[in-house]
Amino acid sequence: MSFVKLYIFLVIDITICVNCHQAKSSLVFVIDRTSSMHKVIDQVKMKTDLIFDAVLESNSSRIEDFILVTFDDPNTEVKAWTTKREEFKAALKSIKLINGGDCPEYSMSGIEEALKISKPNSYFYVFTDASSSDYKKIDLVKSLSQKKAIQVNFLLTGMCKKFVGKYYSVYENLTEATSGQIFNINRNDINKIINYIIESIKSKRTILNHKNIKKKGDIVQFTVDSKIQDVMISISCDSPNYHVTDSGGNIIDTIEIAHTKKTAVDKMIAVPGDYTIHINNDVKCSVVVSASTTVCFQYGFSKIEPTTMNETSTKPLKGLKDKQYLAIELDNVEKDVTLETAEIRDIDYSVLNVLPLKIINVEKQLYVTEPFKPPSGMFKIAINGLTEKKEKITRISTSTSEYQDELEKAKVTAPMVTILSESIVDVEFGDPITLKCKIHAYPEPNVTWTDGSGAIISSQMHAL
Repeated sequence: MSFVKLYIFLVIDITICVNCHQAKSSLVFVIDRTSSMHKVIDQVKMKTDLIFDAVLESNSSRIEDFILVTFDDPNTEVKAWTTKREEFKAALKSIKLINGGDCPEYSMSGIEEALKISKPNSYFYVFTDASSSDYKKIDLVKSLSQKKAIQVNFLLTGMCKKFVGKYYSVYENLTEATSGQIFNINRNDINKIINYIIESIKSKRTILNHKNIKKKGDIVQFTVDSKIQDVMISISCDSPNYHVTDSGGNIIDTIEIAHTKKTAVDKMIAVPGDYTIHINNDVKCSVVVSASTTVCFQYGFSKIEPTTMNETSTKPLKGLKDKQYLAIELDNVEKDVTLETAEIRDIDYSVLNVLPLKIINVEKQLYVTEPFKPPSGMFKIAINGLTEKKEKITRISTSTSEYQDELEKAKVTAPMVTILSESIVDVEFGDPITLKCKIHAYPEPNVTWTDGSGAIISSQMHAL
C-alpha cells in the first residue's frame, strides 16, 4: 500500500509577490494635488515624454505600466493606470489643484492606493511639500511595500513647520524599510531629480548598500563584480560633500546626474573591485548605492521544505517559535553563478545569521536552507555565490522583511485552487507520494482531499 502525504497551502487575502527582476514592474507617481504643488506638477508634465522615451528605448527596462495617484486632505484618486503615453499625459493635465488649508495631507493613503495596484519591484516616487496627517497608517503601508519589494522614494519640496516629529518620521521609517530615499529639494529643482529617475528606470538595478550617516568621517563600503554594469551614488543631506576611493586609496571620478543644495546623485563607471565612499559632511546624510545588474534573486519562506517558489510567502509565516525554510531562486540567464550561502542581515546590513544553501532544482536555479527561526524585527536577505571563474557574487534584497501581520483589511474571496503537483505522478508500489495544492481564499475555508472512491484523506494545512 502507498503512503500519501498531502499538503494544502492556504493563501488568505495575501498576494504573493516576487523580488526578482524578470517580472514586469510599474512606474508610479504619487502626487500631492494642493495648490502649492503647481510648479512641481508642471515640471513633471514637461519631463513626461523623456520618461516614456527612457522606458521604450531601453532593452533592459522592466516597466510595463504607468500609475498616477493624487492625494490631498482627505481624498485620494487613481488618475491613471495605463500602458499608453497619451493617457498618462492626459491624466497629469487633468489634475485639478485645490487649496491646501491645513498643511498635513493624506500622503499615506495616497501611497497605500498606489501600492495596491503596483506590480512587484516597481519604481515608486512620492511628490509632496507636506507632512503626513494619516501617519498612523505607516505599519499598513510598510507591510504592503515589503510584500511587493517596492522601494519608496520621496521628493519633498517643503514641510509643515508645525507638524514634524511623528508627522514626518513616517517618511524616514518607510524609506528605511524599503531602501528608499528622501530628497529634500527646492520646487525649481524637481527637473534635476527627474533626470535621476530617468537614469534609474533604464535598467534592472540592485542595492549595493544603504546607510544613514550620523557624523563626519563615516564611510560607506560596497563591492562591484563583473555582473554589474554601472553604479549610482545618491546622497541626501545639507550641501552633500563626499569622495570615492578604490581599495588602493585612489580617488575615483564620478559623473554628475543631479546636484541640488540638499542632494547629490552621481554615476560611477563600474570596474570590479572594493570601494569606499567618504562623507565629508558634519550632518546626518542618507546614502544609497545602487547598480544595474544581470544577476538578482527572489526569496520566500515556508514551514515545509518547498520545491517551487509558488509554495512560499515573501514574509515569514506567523509563529515566532516556528522554524522555517528560506527558498532562493536565482535570476541569471547565463547560469554561471553557484550560490553557497544566504545571510540574514539587520537594517544596518550587519550579518545576523549565515545559512548554507543546497540546490534542489538546477534548471530553475532554486535553492533552500535548512529550517531556521527568522528574527523578530525587520531584516534583509543577502545571497553569496561564485561565478565559474571563482569570482564572489553578493546580492542584497531591496526591501526588508518581517513576520506577517493582519494590518490589511481582508476581502471576502471565493476559493481559487491551484494544484502544485503534476497531474500524473508515477511512483513505485508501496512508496510514499506527496501531493500539494494552493488555495487563495478568505475567510479560511474547510479543505479536504478525497481519493477515487470519495474517501477523505488526511492532510496538513499551512497558511501563507
